Amino acid sequence: MANTFFPIVSTFVKATAGYHPENTDYKVSIGYEITDGDDNCLVSKVQIRYDGKISGRRSASFPFGSNDWNEVKEAMDRVEDFYAKQTNKALRNCII
Repeated sequence: MANTFFPIVSTFVKATAGYHPENTDYKVSIGYEITDGDDNCLVSKVQIRYDGKISGRRSASFPFGSNDWNEVKEAMDRVEDFYAKQTNKALRNCII
């Protein structure tokens, strides 16, 4: 499957064990996504990773009653703040 998302800034949030397998985390990013019209669109994105690999066909889900969703929202705030302060427009795949 070809990549359609190209992160600029990302961070990771550990997922709650039990609902998700061990070694699961959320990749929280801002980056460019190629749309059906082949236009690059700047988006905020949350992806789920198992053992360090993005699960391309599975959407991120957040166990009800866990703190995962709040932690992901806080991580997105940090990513957005970092991105907003950047003057390097060539920045790509930066992990904070």
